[in-house]
Amino acid sequence: MTTPVKRRFSALVAVVVAGYMGATIAVASASPVMSAPVCTFTIDDPIPIGPDPVTATMRFTEAVGDSLTAAFPAESHVELVSLKRTRADNALTAQLTVTTRQAVAGQYDVMVTGNHGQCGGKVWIGQGAKQKSATAAGPAPAQSPNGPPTLSASASPSKGSCAVFSDDSIPAGQTRAEVLAHFTEPLGDRYTASFPPEARIEVISAKHQDGDEPRSIRLVMNTATAVTGKWKLTLAGDMETCTGMLYVGKRK
Repeated sequence: MTTPVKRRFSALVAVVVAGYMGATIAVASASPVMSAPVCTFTIDDPIPIGPDPVTATMRFTEAVGDSLTAAFPAESHVELVSLKRTRADNALTAQLTVTTRQAVAGQYDVMVTGNHGQCGGKVWIGQGAKQKSATAAGPAPAQSPNGPPTLSASASPSKGSCAVFSDDSIPAGQTRAEVLAHFTEPLGDRYTASFPPEARIEVISAKHQDGDEPRSIRLVMNTATAVTGKWKLTLAGDMETCTGMLYVGKRK
């Protein structure tokens, strides 16, 4: 037969043991769960927009294996040509080849998948895209000594990052020569086309027609007395100015 003192002592021991076990369980459940390391890739320079396939080097933080594919967002209009390891003994680099003819300039999240995993990263499309994004919001207001803060004159986006090109040469010696040109960034609703005076090319009209590819313009010109060669075309719009070299006559 137990005494009241012994019963109280046994109850106290039970409480202490239960508290210790609860604390141990709580500490064990609070142990952090280590997440798997995330693989990323980088590309040093923006990928330019143009008519020809472009190749860039991807550098990975982890090996993702072979049979590589890259998924660009649909809105980028970037088409994957190929993605393969640069060397068999280097699992951390790969050569990316894409077509950017109809690409939209900007920064895009891209996922690379291999037979050993996935890597994510950001890709800049367009030579001027990175600089424009950095200055899109404009510089911080500068404090004027004589009044409220004023914006620097450099707040407006810079021009000249847009390119224009054509897959075809401009026929020479014709009173009505026509060619389809493409540009890499929106021009706006109103635009003009011009060549240097020494090219002796008269632009009759420059407009986008129904059925033509996006970001294209159909040029109609008088090239009866045009000088054959490579000439600079300037498309000046209310949003952007695009420039590029077009051939008059046969390409050399």
